[in-house]
Amino acid sequence: MSVLGFQIIFFSFLAFYLIATFWSARKGTSLSDFYNMSGGAGALLIGGTYTGTLLSAMGVVGCVSNGFKFGPLTGTLNFVIPSYFVAMFIGLKLRRAKGHVTLGDFFGARYGSQGLRVLSTLVTIIALGAYFLTQIIGSAAITEALLGIPYNLMVVIMVCVFTIITLSSGSKSVTITDTIMTVLIVICLALIFAPMVISKVGLGAFAAKAAEEGGFFSATGEGNAVPWGSLLGIQIMWAFGNAVQPAGLSRCYLAKDSKTWVKGLLIATFAAITVAWLVVTAGAGVSLVNPEVAPNQALVWAAMNLVNPVIGAIAIAGLFAACLSTADTQQLTLAMSVSKDLYQDIACKGKEVPERKLLLVCRICIVAFGLLGMLFALGRSDLILAIGNFGGAIFGAAYAPAVLFGVMWKRYTKEGAITSMLSGTIVTTALYLAAVFQGLPFGTTTHLPFGLHPVIYGMIVSFLSGVVVSLFTRTSPEQEAFFDEINPPKEVLQTEAKSGTIKGALAVATAGVAVLLIVNILWANVLA
Repeated sequence: MSVLGFQIIFFSFLAFYLIATFWSARKGTSLSDFYNMSGGAGALLIGGTYTGTLLSAMGVVGCVSNGFKFGPLTGTLNFVIPSYFVAMFIGLKLRRAKGHVTLGDFFGARYGSQGLRVLSTLVTIIALGAYFLTQIIGSAAITEALLGIPYNLMVVIMVCVFTIITLSSGSKSVTITDTIMTVLIVICLALIFAPMVISKVGLGAFAAKAAEEGGFFSATGEGNAVPWGSLLGIQIMWAFGNAVQPAGLSRCYLAKDSKTWVKGLLIATFAAITVAWLVVTAGAGVSLVNPEVAPNQALVWAAMNLVNPVIGAIAIAGLFAACLSTADTQQLTLAMSVSKDLYQDIACKGKEVPERKLLLVCRICIVAFGLLGMLFALGRSDLILAIGNFGGAIFGAAYAPAVLFGVMWKRYTKEGAITSMLSGTIVTTALYLAAVFQGLPFGTTTHLPFGLHPVIYGMIVSFLSGVVVSLFTRTSPEQEAFFDEINPPKEVLQTEAKSGTIKGALAVATAGVAVLLIVNILWANVLA
């Protein structure tokens, strides 16, 4: 297929996404719709938008790159599926607070501090901004080679598409298009394209590679290139960092009820397992037939050389969808962290502000973050995984203790949360920058004692400092009342269990573990 053919198919999908966006906004949008779909999203939409938000450029480019370089298991482990269950647990509690639409609402109510709300917003902008940047870089890098369009021009096109979808009707357009794109990712990329690539490579090639006993199918990768300390850090970072990052966790405010939230997260878990295993394995397979290709272009090369051109073009549209479905949610979350948490709830506190003006301010913020992302993305960067990991590390070290202790420990205080957030951010950032001062690339995580990832040190300091300070300070009656609101009596929890919310989660989680075991046993038999 000619480059023009790839362009026609790719831009046809873009047009379809935009049509879906305009359709979702056809009846107009209220402020409540713009913020959280008025809390009316069903399980399919929750599963779709959560999966779309988590299956990012880091997942389909960064993790696949790791699979290409080190082996399929190493790459797959970067998806850290347990984070979905951590988010499920936290989201059930956050949903019980009436009228909340952002994590800033939670911080303000739980700790009774406008200062902490401002601090949480700044951390969100730094960490989520870094993550948002990876989506812009990743989407432009994916499409540049295939479409023959210069990288910088693709950056401009990508940001325009992100922004149009987000501007249209906020959470409503983002959630609907995310779900459509998730379906495309799972069916076209994971269930059709990836198996075709694996088949083309041949299971015999995988078996021959396993026979070399180089560790290609081990957790630490080919030649044990990924130290256990670094691998452990990634698991901890994403188990907590992904779980509490605002773009994903705030999806709990969209769900109709708690049962819908749980069902949606279970749908997301199965979708993520499917995509992670198949797509990363396909990327690892490319290394067996063409080890010279750039790791972050492995799937693009496979789309152009190993499968039917039409399937390849659709697969690239799926890769782009993974970036787009994450970027639009992140862009909206960043905008709301300023327009809702800073402008509406702090700068205009106690004032009557017209809904139209609040919508305008949020839309201005959406455009502003789009332009900033475009500015920082111009000029190629091969640090997609490193930048994304940095964002996840900040959330894991700075956000996780304040959120987890905030919903689990009544005695956790405002002063403890502020200390935890500041210390986690400072320590993690300093340790990341330490690699640069040692002449190592940004994102290097093996320069510290015992090869431990910076986030481990950051989280240790963050958790301990928050606990120690909380033991010497006190919570207010208002903070304790809010804690009781999101942690109701056992009778309420028993009612939830009887309704199937908790039992259903446990049943499907067990089924998910069984599926993983079966898949791994099958691979073990193939490679024996």
